[in-house]
Amino acid sequence: MAKLIYASNMSLDGWTEDERGGFDWAPPDDEVFAFITSLMGSAGMYLYGRRMYETLAVWETDSTLAARSDLMADYASAWQAAEKIVYSSTLAAPLTANTRLGRRFDSRAVHDLKAAASGELLVGGPNLAAQALDAGLVDELALFVWPVILGGRNPALPTDARGSGAHRRAPVQQRRRPPPLPPSVTDPKVRRSVGRPFLRRGIEGDHVTEKATTREAAKHEWGPLVADLATRRERALGMGGEQFVERQRSLGKLTVRERLELLLDPGTWIEYGMLADHMDAGLGDRYLAADGAVTGVGEIDGRLVAVAAYDFSVMAGSMG
Repeated sequence: MAKLIYASNMSLDGWTEDERGGFDWAPPDDEVFAFITSLMGSAGMYLYGRRMYETLAVWETDSTLAARSDLMADYASAWQAAEKIVYSSTLAAPLTANTRLGRRFDSRAVHDLKAAASGELLVGGPNLAAQALDAGLVDELALFVWPVILGGRNPALPTDARGSGAHRRAPVQQRRRPPPLPPSVTDPKVRRSVGRPFLRRGIEGDHVTEKATTREAAKHEWGPLVADLATRRERALGMGGEQFVERQRSLGKLTVRERLELLLDPGTWIEYGMLADHMDAGLGDRYLAADGAVTGVGEIDGRLVAVAAYDFSVMAGSMG
């Protein structure tokens, strides 16, 4: 039986579209683009609703896209190679080759497709995916979680079916792209461009300023910071340092992440704020970014829960 994978971009507050209904709020960098292409290439069939299909059909109907770069050519080739089924009651004829229409979503027919397929299947679009999730057909979620609060439209996961049905056990692939440290992801002016590569942000007085920069300039400016954050991330995962871990062990207590591993259903944990809650307070390297904050979502017995925990180096291991 082939796997059916639901792949989607998702904001931190769970949306796939911005308030205008646009998808352009999450343009991938080269690494993420290559990963998405690899995922697309692993599937021999795509299932789409009309709107998602018409959005992506340009990868076949507009030949100039593939000519822009090798990465775009690879994506266009992968998209065109797969067989596509478009579920629509109004589309008169497909816009692309290797495409057929389905007038309504039929869970039994999709089950038969999975049974007969030699490769994986992808479902695209939150509305069609919601029907597949409700029918228990989705085997894997590939959610690309972007560091932005959209307050948008069309949730990536059905809000009326969380924690119910066979889909709650579907494993999750996470792709979290580190944010370029904007002043505030809730600021409307900044929110529109969070996640766009090679954008510099600063604050002059009370005004947020933005200006484009080149790839090389961005690497020069942000490279040392990214390396420092990577070091701090590893230290944060170490819960502040070996001395704190040993102290917790001597008290007969578990670390926060060990407790979360025991508390949550396997494969359901998505961590949000690994580098959040950084307070220098003149303590130098003793207290690092995220020493005090472990935040995210997961499931307990199939029920979705939000977790805010504090490690022992700050709050004596308390968990909420």
